[in-house]
Amino acid sequence: MNDTYKNIEKLKDSAFKRAVGVKRKVFKKMLKVYEEYEVKKMKLGGRRSSLSVGNKVLIMLEYYREYRTQFHMSISYGVSESFMER
Repeated sequence: MNDTYKNIEKLKDSAFKRAVGVKRKVFKKMLKVYEEYEVKKMKLGGRRSSLSVGNKVLIMLEYYREYRTQFHMSISYGVSESFMER
């Protein structure tokens, strides 16, 4: 599986904003909020996700910024297209 977040995380701040669409500080806040949601969700049970929280936030930002299809994102992140519908 491709870990796009780890690659983007290494970028300088200006390149990070160009790639992601938000400043690193805003992205970190988004990660924190989503991680809290994931913890609550996992208490209800179910399987662990194959995608990291960072990649999930990146997918959301790519969808809203670029209007990428679920098919194209599934290829980029190495998951099934049906996984993107969760």
